[in-house]
Amino acid sequence: MLRRAQVRVELTGLPANFDPRSVRVEADACIHVGEVSVHDIGHAQAVGGREAAVEAKIQARTDQKASWTSTRRSAELVRDYLARSSGMPVDGGNKAQSSTVDPQSLSHCD
Repeated sequence: MLRRAQVRVELTGLPANFDPRSVRVEADACIHVGEVSVHDIGHAQAVGGREAAVEAKIQARTDQKASWTSTRRSAELVRDYLARSSGMPVDGGNKAQSSTVDPQSLSHCD
């Protein structure tokens, strides 16, 4: 009795616009071709260990940059608010200009 070996073939790294309906399987007469199926797996599952590590670092750096940008914008809003509330004009949202403060206009706490 002959025993058939089952072999699975995986094609990875295909372009995103690859059409799975275009897959054709041909073999010599002595080879029996069984089921042919196509599975599209997500990019996160398709990458290898080193690629996944690099992509994770890139994502971490992107998240860190977004956090820094958010922190910078928050600081600019606070700076501009404080400049406006103290009566100091703000130069184009970039830098508060210095001005003299009249001591008599300040309220005194008793």
